[in-house]
Amino acid sequence: MSMVRKFGFGWPVLTLLVVAAGCGTTTISGGGSSDAADATTAADGASDTGASDTGTSDAGDADAGADDTGTADVAADTAIGDDAATTDATIGDATNSDGGSSDASDTGGTEDDAGSDTGADVVGPTNCKSKADCGADQTCEITTCGTPGTCVAAPMGCGAVFMPVCGCDGKTYSNACVLLIAGVGKAADGECSGGPKACKTGAADACVSGEFCQAPGCGDGLDGVCVQTGGGCTKEYAPVCGCDEQTYGNACMAAAAGRNVASKGECETKPQSCGGKMGLTCPTGQICDQQGCGVDMLGVCVDAPKAPCPKTTPAAQQCGCDGTTYANACLRQLAGVAKASDGPCPVPKCKIGDATACPAGQWCDPGAVGICSGEGECGPKPEVCTTDAPGACGCDGKTYSNPCKANAAGVAVEYAGPCKAAPGSCTIGTTDQCDPGQYCAAQGPGLCGQTGVCENTPMICNKIYKPVCGCDGKTYDNECIAAAKFMAVDKTGPCP
Repeated sequence: MSMVRKFGFGWPVLTLLVVAAGCGTTTISGGGSSDAADATTAADGASDTGASDTGTSDAGDADAGADDTGTADVAADTAIGDDAATTDATIGDATNSDGGSSDASDTGGTEDDAGSDTGADVVGPTNCKSKADCGADQTCEITTCGTPGTCVAAPMGCGAVFMPVCGCDGKTYSNACVLLIAGVGKAADGECSGGPKACKTGAADACVSGEFCQAPGCGDGLDGVCVQTGGGCTKEYAPVCGCDEQTYGNACMAAAAGRNVASKGECETKPQSCGGKMGLTCPTGQICDQQGCGVDMLGVCVDAPKAPCPKTTPAAQQCGCDGTTYANACLRQLAGVAKASDGPCPVPKCKIGDATACPAGQWCDPGAVGICSGEGECGPKPEVCTTDAPGACGCDGKTYSNPCKANAAGVAVEYAGPCKAAPGSCTIGTTDQCDPGQYCAAQGPGLCGQTGVCENTPMICNKIYKPVCGCDGKTYDNECIAAAKFMAVDKTGPCP
């Protein structure tokens, strides 16, 4: 009789042709037993059994014969297909006696019945709490209940073998592979019946006295299991940061204290507070770095800065409470200024032309030539200007030797070059902006450079000596004579 067998669970399909004296299993009388791992089904759907008090035969993929003390070693050579490939399959040794047993199994290779492989490469961030924290086609591999796991590639599928495990969520999973895909840690082998009680963190009746609800993460409403507190732990130092912001030597010690784990590694040390209405001080070698502008603001204790400060990128800029942007915290702390905010200080807006709109030493900069109204930004006045004098007409109608001189005076520039007189008007002190026979007259002395009016020059002047200094720096006998020579008066009295 021939029998066809097919093997699943990831093994290549093999077709074995077996010639046997009897197919199926053999029942042993007199207390004997027979195990046949590889013979569970017959192609014809029938099984033959035979038994005697003096011998036992195991039937599977080979013929076996034995007496009470005999052993049968059987090898089956099978040629498969036209390729004439030969497979030697040692079925096993069978020893039979009254009260004895025989085992037969294939030893050509093994594979986890559950079809799982938990040795996946790390492909994502650590400290995941569930598969929701990982990317597509990934899951969270949690090795210990109550501790964060690691994102790994999720198995493509799992076998159908039932090898139950109890998850850290108190649920039973059919095997370890299914548990891994679910992104749940293993609490114990076997079903959860009689195992840890499922709970939710923060619930008033989550667990009984002496237990706490252990879950991967901090906060209320998380799924977990009840575990005992106060248990013994090893002294292995694998620090974790508890949800109470305390560092524990390992996850077991955190559980013993009834604390869930926030993250792997030691907790970050929070800086000591200082200042405030109580005037809290810092230890020697530290200063109180006030956070915010105002009276009695709290700060944090930091190491006293030392010059020279390190070079940093623009990302390290800080705005001081004095309105100054500092390149980094070190420079700000050396200046003894509290921090208003991270990043550069915002530039205040101002009204162009308003001399009182900005702090002392600053002026309202429109940002471009030709803008004499609207809003600008306060900026420092130039402290040093060149001596060149191409001329610049300020928004105040005055001519300055160059734009820098105008800005230093807090004035925006309307256009390059000297100011041009409007029809009928002129710049006091000039001699080329009025019609022939006219000069630029002022309303009084000391108005050189401002706007005047073109008037006719006097035809006759007296000879009374009352010297005046003209806008051109020359001394004239009197104001009339200065006007007759096309010049306005800067001040009375001779020029220095």
